[in-house]
Amino acid sequence: MIVKVQDELGEKMLYRTGYVTLTGFYKGIGNRHRLVDPARGGARHRYTGRRSRCRTTMIQGLGDPVGQTWLTLAVLFSASTAGIVGEKTKIGGHVSAPLITMLITIIASEAGAIPPTSALYDVTNRYLVPLAIPMILYEADLREILKTTKSMLTAFACGLIATVVGTLAAWAIVPLNFGAEDWKIATGLCARHIGGALNLVAVSETTRMDPSILTAVIASDNLVVFFYFMWLFVASRALNRVVPAGNTASFSGVEKESNTEDFAKAATMSAVICLFAKVIAANVSFPAGIISTSSFLTVCLVTAAPQVFRPLAKPGSIVGVFLLQVFFAVSGAAGSIGVVLRSAPLLLVWSAVQLFVHFLVLVGLGRLLKVDQAMLYLASNANVGGPTTAAAMASAKSWTDLVVPAILVGILGYATATIVSLGLGAALLRMSASSGFLFLR
Repeated sequence: MIVKVQDELGEKMLYRTGYVTLTGFYKGIGNRHRLVDPARGGARHRYTGRRSRCRTTMIQGLGDPVGQTWLTLAVLFSASTAGIVGEKTKIGGHVSAPLITMLITIIASEAGAIPPTSALYDVTNRYLVPLAIPMILYEADLREILKTTKSMLTAFACGLIATVVGTLAAWAIVPLNFGAEDWKIATGLCARHIGGALNLVAVSETTRMDPSILTAVIASDNLVVFFYFMWLFVASRALNRVVPAGNTASFSGVEKESNTEDFAKAATMSAVICLFAKVIAANVSFPAGIISTSSFLTVCLVTAAPQVFRPLAKPGSIVGVFLLQVFFAVSGAAGSIGVVLRSAPLLLVWSAVQLFVHFLVLVGLGRLLKVDQAMLYLASNANVGGPTTAAAMASAKSWTDLVVPAILVGILGYATATIVSLGLGAALLRMSASSGFLFLR
């Protein structure tokens, strides 16, 4: 069937369809066009969207749904890669890969190059993100972590407690004014500052946080985290720490070259874990998401059989990190600059208060327990940024004996943050619903 697309400006193009409905085809194009079926003598469908979705439809091959899908996929992957590559530059290293990726796609979406809604986004959120989480946790052997990082565990525990206290303080001081989303935001940021971005993703999926709010939370928090990392480097300048002689352990297995078989096994294992997680989540008596369930299941399996997962850790991490970058690209594309700008001031203040209190409590507990300040700062970095940023800070400071412990406590943060924050979120929800709520709101 030949379908003629008539633009408001009078431009006309012909597209051959037959594999999609006219309504679906029209929704894929946007609100600047109307479809005309010559066989029926006029317009059949009209669709008005949030904003134009078809700035590229005049390019031959991109006006049909398949072309638009490939364009969207190319932009998502390009933005994801740009974030990873850009983070290695001097400026990009301070901005972070997720923020670079989100900025690219939110601008592309607002400009009309890619749509704000797409089946690709649903596929990413429903399947690719759950697939990524287990692969990143293939190193989460709790027994190895507890055995190798005894000296850092106290510092990590201080950081975890400090984040919980910071969350409660920000909840009491800064009203978010997002209604039913308030406790979800607080829970997500608690998870973000105990483990990392993947825990924020897990919590947002479990609590069903609004996607536009999630985009604003990620963008605002990344900006605050950028300044917090700068502060950690400045605060650690005064430390004159001497590395113990002969104590420069390396991370066993990291240098092993991975082959195609390892990548295939890593992806297959993750898919199987997600399958079982879906079944478990559907049969428990309490609300459980596939991501939080698969995270818990992966940690249990890795701890029980580390020899099975150790060869899969490196390829799993590579694939998992890229898939998470695609998620950040989707978050930016589905977001709205207007929502981000309206939400950003409150979220910026909320994250800043949370991390300010986190640092104060961290230092206070550290002095009380006589913990090495270098370990405290690394543990805080691992809480807020994850194992990669903590290891980078240890290397930059020439604390070579703390590189491996920093990585391991960062992985421990991944393994524990979702459970801890969801428990806190349940308490916040109960307190906010109580008439005798303790904090000023």
